[in-house]
Amino acid sequence: MAKHTFSLTLISQLEGQLRLLPKVEAKPRDLTKVESIRALANSIRAAQRNGYSLAEIAERLTASGLAISGSTLKSYLQQSRQTPRKKATVERPRVDGSTRRENPPAQDAQ
Repeated sequence: MAKHTFSLTLISQLEGQLRLLPKVEAKPRDLTKVESIRALANSIRAAQRNGYSLAEIAERLTASGLAISGSTLKSYLQQSRQTPRKKATVERPRVDGSTRRENPPAQDAQ
């Protein structure tokens, strides 16, 4: 198999070209249904405070293009309120074969 080699001159030219490339603007991405409800959660809760039921809100969202049932809306809203859970403590082996805790428990103050 032939080796591929490249001249330093070529590499230098390519480096210069890459440096001159303009920054690419981030393209807006689409949200999943769950992400959409999380983004709208405060507005949905405000509508509830104003007397609208989740079924009524779900109907309005569906009519506007975000198809969702009242029960799914309720579930997604509950998920948006939950705080992220802590990761479980993991013991990692050391080079010498012993283990140490990554997140040692807090010691009781006495």
